[in-house]
Amino acid sequence: MITTGRLFHGAEFIDDGEYVIIKGDCVFTGEFYECRVPSEGFNKWRNGELIQYALPEISGGDREFIISGISPAGWDTIK
Repeated sequence: MITTGRLFHGAEFIDDGEYVIIKGDCVFTGEFYECRVPSEGFNKWRNGELIQYALPEISGGDREFIISGISPAGWDTIK
């Protein structure tokens, strides 16, 4: 079963049961960004587990985009 939704910062997600694709515009740059993460970890995070424990295999930049909507390029603009 495919599940879809929207994160609070506006990015959309599509969960096919194996992987979740999160896509949307960076809240800083306005540029489109997309990442793909395992469904199990994404759902653990949505249910309250800290993202670094739920999704340790993805980059810090992807974790930050999921949490805040700020892409890696967006962080580069504020360094």
